[in-house]
Amino acid sequence: MRERGVAVACSGGRDSAALLHALAGPAREHGFRLICLHVDHGLQEQSAGWVGQVAQLAAGLGVEFDHRRVTVGSTRGQGLEAAARSARYAALQAMCAAHGVGVLAVGHHALDQAETLLMRLLRGSGPRGLAGMRDWRDPAADRPAHWRPMLALHPQAIAAYAAAHAIAHVDDPTNALHDQLRNALRHRVLAPLLDIAPHALDTLGRSARLLGAADASLENLIAADLAACRLPDASAPTLSLTALAALDSYRRGSVLQRWLEAAGCAPPPEAWLDQAWRQLSQAAADSAPDLRWQQHQLLRHRDRVACLPAFEPPAAEAQLRWDGEPSWTLPQWRGAWQFVPAAVGIPGALLRTAPLRAVARSGGERLRIDPRRPSRSLRQWYQSLDVPPWQRQRAPLLWLGRTLLHVPGVGSACEPVTSGDDCWQLGWRSDA
Repeated sequence: MRERGVAVACSGGRDSAALLHALAGPAREHGFRLICLHVDHGLQEQSAGWVGQVAQLAAGLGVEFDHRRVTVGSTRGQGLEAAARSARYAALQAMCAAHGVGVLAVGHHALDQAETLLMRLLRGSGPRGLAGMRDWRDPAADRPAHWRPMLALHPQAIAAYAAAHAIAHVDDPTNALHDQLRNALRHRVLAPLLDIAPHALDTLGRSARLLGAADASLENLIAADLAACRLPDASAPTLSLTALAALDSYRRGSVLQRWLEAAGCAPPPEAWLDQAWRQLSQAAADSAPDLRWQQHQLLRHRDRVACLPAFEPPAAEAQLRWDGEPSWTLPQWRGAWQFVPAAVGIPGALLRTAPLRAVARSGGERLRIDPRRPSRSLRQWYQSLDVPPWQRQRAPLLWLGRTLLHVPGVGSACEPVTSGDDCWQLGWRSDA
């Protein structure tokens, strides 16, 4: 914290204002940088005035201040509260990056933790979700560390601190409304629960911490499972179906979730994972199941399942009048043809006789690689060479006029191959 400083996310509410006040003294005493960051969602008419109030609070404490106005985008599939939260954290992380701050402190307390726990229970979350909010989350490449120093404090204790120090704060009128789930749980569930069980915030917080510890142990196990299921396949990120089948359903689902997250997907729901596993594990050996999730494809080939960005072969062919270019990039295919000088290969004079055509496979194509043997269908070549479907689908066939010249994963036609000073080896490089 000393090296890069701490930013406090301050909405102007009592909790975040108290946190800013509580950190201002230690910052002066110990000499670490402190900055106050405010985000205006623009969802209420009076929110523009709150910026000035937070700026005044920061100035009174001798703390740097910065703010941003955000526009809450589409709420489709997540609701207004979640959309506002996403916009807020994106703005806070951008400001932390702009100021070179390594830690973002937020004013969540024990009641916030209890609300989070109940919300996730209602969503059917597993151990990871039911661990609630962590008091510390390590930094990542795109965000600072997150620190919640007040997570064990009751709101009454924070209110007493704010009153004792006469800390001015903003009263957000939406906190009294019951139309959002979090507020409804606060007023209509937790308030009467605390009348019945005054220590409920402490016990719910303890449950969240225990679930967090259990989740950490589970994560170590899942990481080991994922490593054991991975296959050394250069063509795509792949897992072994045999290794997955040896796991129980919870560990297998967790492995698939972490694997998809690493590919850039949001974690799929349990029902989707169950259905996906049935299709992948029960498909016939010679079939090629193709499942879609979050613009990604899961494809099976024998004992392997691969995950790649979703792709549909272009319907239109591409053409090139080749004249010695070392590569031919095809963005629509997410890759490029490579032309490498070689002692033995396809003569450049032949490559210049007609346009090169990059075409999707349509079926029925045949290729002869060995002049001593007859041509074979591409299906036969793919099967004999164990070319997986993700390689078959994602690479075009290269034609020279009306002659099939090269098939990625299989090779070049034998007839034009010769030796000389102007010979070339062909190859396809996929960007996927």
